[in-house]
Amino acid sequence: MKGIKKIYNLFNGYVYDSSINIEERTFIMLSISVLVALFAAIPCGLIMHEPFSATISTIIGAIFFTIYVIYAFKKIRLKRLKSFCP
Repeated sequence: MKGIKKIYNLFNGYVYDSSINIEERTFIMLSISVLVALFAAIPCGLIMHEPFSATISTIIGAIFFTIYVIYAFKKIRLKRLKSFCP
């Protein structure tokens, strides 16, 4: 439970940080929403007896999108850091 609260506080702090550009905050917020939906779709697909190939494609999509979001988040942070350096 502590881990979930820590992630929530990190996410909440990022969304309401006024020093971060609104486009960057919106991108991260929507990306995390999509990731939650993708990872929730995996067990829901298994419960509803969808074809196994659909579940596998959802898992692969969730993994690739997670990697993309992590890369984009780090890229945004690097871009912001470079703007502070002379």
